[in-house]
Amino acid sequence: MAKSHRTRARQAVCLRAYARTGSIAAAARAAGIHRSTINAWQKDWDFWQRWSRARVEALEALHDALVDRALRGGGRPSSGLLAGRGRSAGLAALRQMLYWRSLQRLSVNLSCPQIEKPAAKGTDGLLRTD
Repeated sequence: MAKSHRTRARQAVCLRAYARTGSIAAAARAAGIHRSTINAWQKDWDFWQRWSRARVEALEALHDALVDRALRGGGRPSSGLLAGRGRSAGLAALRQMLYWRSLQRLSVNLSCPQIEKPAAKGTDGLLRTD
């Protein structure tokens, strides 16, 4: 089934917000959708691939924000990824970052478990099984 222009536009907004904030709730709010819609979209292979890239961007931004905060000292951030989240945000964000980084270092496959990659089509239009 073809996606509507509106769905593609909302997905793009959602992915940009997730890459910027690392928050599923913030991404859903930015796109004007419910969080469960993101879960439904993740069953689509193409969206899942873009979501995975956005997750990497979010983790890199989180890492940079935490390093910057550590180098400048403790205070409450006034802007950026950790803004408005209070003093405990640094510790919670650090835990999340370390968790995902440890998975990456252990070479754990972060692919979507609930869907399979679509089969590739050959030049003759038939599905390949290899």
